[in-house]
Amino acid sequence: MNGRLQYIDIAKGLGILLVVFGHNEIVLNEKGELFNIIYSFHLPLFFFIAGLFFKVNGKITELMLVKFDSLIKPYLVTLMIVGAIYVPSHNYSPIRYLAGLVYETENTILAEWAPLWFLPHLWAIFIFSWLLIKVTNLCEINKLLQICVMSFVLLIGILSINCFWEIPIDNTTILDKIFSEHLLRGLPLSLDILLISLFFFLLGFMLKKQVFDFQVKNQYLALSLFGFWFCHYYFNYTMDLSERRYDNLLISTLEAICGIYIVLCFSKLISQYKAIRETLSYIGAGSMFILIFHEFFQLKASGLLSKIFHDYTYFNNVSAFIIACAIPLLIWELVKKNDYLALLWLPLKSNKILKKFIAEKQKKSEVSF
Repeated sequence: MNGRLQYIDIAKGLGILLVVFGHNEIVLNEKGELFNIIYSFHLPLFFFIAGLFFKVNGKITELMLVKFDSLIKPYLVTLMIVGAIYVPSHNYSPIRYLAGLVYETENTILAEWAPLWFLPHLWAIFIFSWLLIKVTNLCEINKLLQICVMSFVLLIGILSINCFWEIPIDNTTILDKIFSEHLLRGLPLSLDILLISLFFFLLGFMLKKQVFDFQVKNQYLALSLFGFWFCHYYFNYTMDLSERRYDNLLISTLEAICGIYIVLCFSKLISQYKAIRETLSYIGAGSMFILIFHEFFQLKASGLLSKIFHDYTYFNNVSAFIIACAIPLLIWELVKKNDYLALLWLPLKSNKILKKFIAEKQKKSEVSF
């Protein structure tokens, strides 16, 4: 199983590198074809991969607690620490900061930490996926009905994508204290794009057996490459879920599915080469920390380098990209080596301090008994 799953870590590694690069000035300055290519599939890829490891067995309360520990906890810990530094030093309203943190969307979080919106949104995906699967009995119905249910979910999600986007806010409401431009930009936990995210998550969930037993088929890879190229060349459609953009139901969805399949194929092929395999699977394993910290370090590095090297914009942006990937991995290593930091950022089930505490409690109870 470990050998088969390593290529999925490679896929996560490729995906998180695309996320970081997608937030780099090289991509964002013009928002041209490179932007459209990356954004057409990099987020659906992560939803798809998350769905591969989703288990619907068990109680929803257990699922909520486990995913709170692994997703919401690092979100809250990071932004509480950031807030403790930022709020007093910038004379920022603590009430507004906390309200934005609890609302949990990209537009209510400080710009340097905006990518963290993904974590609470993913938590919501796990919960609503559990509910949808139980209500529709998705695992038991035939394939055609499964496709119909998932397609209906995606269709409703796309049709409603702008229902809660840039809606004027009455300045007497509490929402006006959260959104600075007096415009509502999404629901809490980005629930207004949940149905779109659910589609790609459930796609991974339903195809987990095929993905775990995945073998590259050259004809399908060639077809996916052609389809991906054709869609971008002739239509130039993309998606940007954080900005509530989904250009076309059929084309954008096809681009995302082709992109996911291409990444899986390349990940499987790369897994044959040890040096590249080990590097990318390591990056994939640390993708949580890259997601959390990359934007802050990329923006800071880009600003600092532009002051030092005025005429080397491309060099500055590439260097900022490397720094944004490297420093979060160093933080990850530090957290893994310190059990107290691990309590804050890593799942509790793997923490040595907690295990030791539980073992001592059990020992004392056995002695007293």
